[in-house]
Amino acid sequence: MRSRLAALTAMSVLALALSASPALASPAVHGYMDLTGENVACGATTYTVVSGGFFETDHVTTSASGNVSAIETLVTRNLVAENQNHQAFSIVGVERFGLSDNVSTGGHQETWVFKMRVVGTGDSINALVRFLPTGGVSSFDIGSCPLA
Repeated sequence: MRSRLAALTAMSVLALALSASPALASPAVHGYMDLTGENVACGATTYTVVSGGFFETDHVTTSASGNVSAIETLVTRNLVAENQNHQAFSIVGVERFGLSDNVSTGGHQETWVFKMRVVGTGDSINALVRFLPTGGVSSFDIGSCPLA
């Protein structure tokens, strides 16, 4: 899941760079991210995505001073994963990402919220991760499928 977080961060930064404009608010950008082949470890069980992905909505706002804020929402779409015994399960939920950059101070912060459930099991991703303006990282992860 750590590589997933790194990939989402890189994609979000790219979307931010491509979407940022002098306008105060740009329109939302929509897309789809296929997750086929991704793995999620939940204790002794590993799920492999066999179909589906995320429907993605990004919105970036740039102030007149150049400060930037962005919000990204990823909602599961027909996401199906198999465990090691080839039993199929639906995964439902959402990831929400937000960031702000202050061009005057160089300050940057991000917040990630993960809320997903493997239907028919007790497995879930329930986490909050914050990248603080000080450079530190704060996280709260109570799901059975840890991010790291």
